[in-house]
Amino acid sequence: TSDTPKPLSNQQLLASLEQCICCEQGDNWDAVIAAYHAFEKKNVLKPKDVDPDAAMRLQNRLREVVTAFTALGDLAVLQPNYFDRLEPRTCVQTETLLTLTQAFDRFYTEAKQGINSLDFSDLEHYALKLLVQIDSETGQTSPTPTALSLRKQFHHVFVDEYQDVNPVQEAIIEALHEGANLFVVGDIKQSIYAFRGARPGIFQARLDQVKTAQRSDVQRVDLNTNFRSHQGVLDATNRICQALMTEETCCMDYDEAAQLRPPEPVASPDVCVEWHLLDEQQGPDFGADESVPVAHGVSSRERQAAVIAQRIRRMVGLGTDHETGHKTGLAEFQVFDKALGQTRDVAYRDMVILFRSPAKRVDETIKVLRLAGIPVSSSQAAGYFEATEIRDCINVLQILDNPQRDIELAAVLRGPFFNVSDNELVRIRLARDTKKIKGFYDGVIQYTQQGDDAVLVAKLKAIMAQLAQWRHMAGEGSLANLIWTLIRQTGLLSAVQALPGAAVRKANLLKLHDRAIQFEGFVSSRGAVSLRRFVEFVEQLQRAGVDWSSAEPHESDDNAVRITSVHKSKGLEYPVVFLAELNTLYSHKDTTDAVLMDASLGLGLQCVEPVTEARLDSLAHQVIAETKARQAAAEELRVLYVALTRARERLILCGCLKHDQCAEIIQSRNTFEPVSLHELRTHNHALAWLLMAMADDPALQEALGLHEARAARSHVAVTLYDQTALNQLSGLISQWDQAGRPAKAEKAGDMEPKEVDVILQTLEWQYAHQALCTLPAKRTVSQLVHSDPLGVKNTFDPARSRHTLKLNTHDKRTASAVGTATHLVLASLDLCQPVTVSSVEGVICALTGQGVLDPEGAALIQREAIAAFFDTELGRLTLQNSQRVYREWPFTLGLSLDGLSDYGFDTPGPDDAHEQLIVQGIADLVIATDQGLHLVDFKTDRIAQAQLAQRTESYAPQLALYAQATQTILKQPVIGRWLYFLALGQTVEV
Repeated sequence: TSDTPKPLSNQQLLASLEQCICCEQGDNWDAVIAAYHAFEKKNVLKPKDVDPDAAMRLQNRLREVVTAFTALGDLAVLQPNYFDRLEPRTCVQTETLLTLTQAFDRFYTEAKQGINSLDFSDLEHYALKLLVQIDSETGQTSPTPTALSLRKQFHHVFVDEYQDVNPVQEAIIEALHEGANLFVVGDIKQSIYAFRGARPGIFQARLDQVKTAQRSDVQRVDLNTNFRSHQGVLDATNRICQALMTEETCCMDYDEAAQLRPPEPVASPDVCVEWHLLDEQQGPDFGADESVPVAHGVSSRERQAAVIAQRIRRMVGLGTDHETGHKTGLAEFQVFDKALGQTRDVAYRDMVILFRSPAKRVDETIKVLRLAGIPVSSSQAAGYFEATEIRDCINVLQILDNPQRDIELAAVLRGPFFNVSDNELVRIRLARDTKKIKGFYDGVIQYTQQGDDAVLVAKLKAIMAQLAQWRHMAGEGSLANLIWTLIRQTGLLSAVQALPGAAVRKANLLKLHDRAIQFEGFVSSRGAVSLRRFVEFVEQLQRAGVDWSSAEPHESDDNAVRITSVHKSKGLEYPVVFLAELNTLYSHKDTTDAVLMDASLGLGLQCVEPVTEARLDSLAHQVIAETKARQAAAEELRVLYVALTRARERLILCGCLKHDQCAEIIQSRNTFEPVSLHELRTHNHALAWLLMAMADDPALQEALGLHEARAARSHVAVTLYDQTALNQLSGLISQWDQAGRPAKAEKAGDMEPKEVDVILQTLEWQYAHQALCTLPAKRTVSQLVHSDPLGVKNTFDPARSRHTLKLNTHDKRTASAVGTATHLVLASLDLCQPVTVSSVEGVICALTGQGVLDPEGAALIQREAIAAFFDTELGRLTLQNSQRVYREWPFTLGLSLDGLSDYGFDTPGPDDAHEQLIVQGIADLVIATDQGLHLVDFKTDRIAQAQLAQRTESYAPQLALYAQATQTILKQPVIGRWLYFLALGQTVEV
């Protein structure tokens, strides 16, 4: 009708928006608020006299602008009433949160002090306190006297990976260097550790300082010569980064100085960069496109993995010829092998598949690749505890802790440790008296006593004896040593080498041993370490659904395709790099949490409306969220740069996005301008960013039907997978799944007798020096002498020896612990003065005050027994030669194996007699006199007089070894070997 107002023209809409922008730039917020509230959202008109497709794109862009502008109404800064009502409540919550955080920090610090532990942040901050002081009035920082003293020691300060430093580390660096003696190396484009506190702004500030510096001793050297990648890969990387990395998007311009160049022009292959685009819609569940039939129950992620698998197979020569349909058998290209110094066919080990965040997505990819017959190595895959070799080890640990666990016991018997057959397990089960015996363990014990198969009875007895021996080790020694003994004695490490994925399996076993060491290192500081505690720890992880990732083998251990994250690939290079699942949406969790933190802006909280329970963003929360969103976009650009620069010869980009969306992204780009921050945040995944950056690439435009075919001007190839191709991929995965592998091995023909003989000789060969394989290269005297706990004074325990000697007040007082404390007191006495009970008490008090002994442990030391020794003839000799006494004297001695037989030790055969064994020990007391050496060993054993002779005999080999080491090293004869039993107050010559 005539009363209907005419819609505003697009020019009028844009004029209103421009007015708001001008007010904002002039800091006239009242005018901004007024202009915003006066703005009325109108329909955007389609431009006339313009190509219909272009008009539609322009109309859509204008709609995006208007929608974005109207969404500003959610900002607290444009809603004064909202701000006034919310901020007082936010202040109270912020103060409460700070109070709770400070209290938690105090409790956490006290807890760490209670177990004598520091984390890495503690080390940084304590170093900062030592080196930097803050003026309480001005707040200015300056180096401490300690820092000034350290500066004099350093002629130059070198810092590598400078782009990853945090403010604390930067303050430490500033405190330690002076003037022009600082040399830093880094690449701000590779600063990808914001989650660890890295601040690329520190690097940028240093660059800006160089620009404005007037001194000639401040220099910038651009290391943009790239010795890694082919020219085609570098060209693509430069094009992408030049379009994406600007001052607006990541606080730096990818300018001429940043562009990568080869050392000299070298011809590149026709194709260095490949696009593989699947025409299906991405979604939160990664494959929710209903327009594409889900053939064979295959997901979008699996189809993308199939594309990668097909490409890998073609590269290594397992692909099929398009004309004949037969396998080519030839590698697609060759790569330069630095180790060989020449080119060779590309192999699996030359390839890596990089994910931005692989933890939740890698399992399906690994499954498809393995179905395709491709060996895969990845530390990102879950299922560590379900790995066969780890499950076997955990089962053993569980039955050592509790032998009544029937399922675990059956698994251990049947597993690689003991190889009890299924028939033998059935025989044990059938022979069990079910009326009297319920459990499988009791059935095994019954069979060892009443079984009718003598061979099986002997086998089970040997197994139970072995388990008993390991159980004894678990109670007496180190958990890590127990696990290593299991692996070594059973040959498990060798057995897994014959299985598929041998390198990963080997790494898994080594990781289990390492985790046991870590567990002991932490838990032993809080109390006794036990097998049960470790088993309970693992079971708690499994019940909570927490899994460790599989161990990652060394790069050269296996000819397999690597799968890893971009972060773990930093600093590495690979001939062939696949960037997978580029369509994965970036996470915005850091901007939506209820509490946001920023080092410069402070805390921003959401408040909960009491009635509706709605979460309301405070002004601080919105400001910090916007800052974090900008920082996250910049971080993702740098992650993308790192991913692109890992490739040496081939860079392959994979992702899924609908064909029309790809075309729309490219058509909407103004290729004469860099990509804006708004465009990056509108298209929230790397695939769209790459499409925008390479929108003018002829191969990409041609593949999407946006341009007619023309001569290629780049080293880029594009492959699109339409719905037919997607269904073919699904069918291919189904075929692989049914076949188990794409091609069955051909049957071997009849073998020649000579070949059979060679195989038999190889299988029957035995190493001539097998006995030496189980003999350690180094032993302590106690380990050599005492094969049982009888009389052991100090047991060599690597995991326990890492910790400072302290008798924990919660530990049960053991004879060995009290003995060790007694030896410490004996070694600390002042021998220049008479030794009395009171002087012994003084030493104990001093050690207690230093925290070396606790009061409860000190109370158990026999003061009178120690003082009584110095009233003996041997004690008086010690005091007379106080300046020539060696206490707690450590030694290392090399002995031939045949020499050990002189001390009653079992040694290998005569062929190995010349082999050397390193023996280490600590002599309690060596008294040097003019006539020779007296060797004294103190014993704290609580024994009866009747046991004295037997105990003396057991220690004789130990004293003999001490004597040989002492006279060999000190070049004096040993004229006396003595044992002093403190509990009995008796000296015995050996």
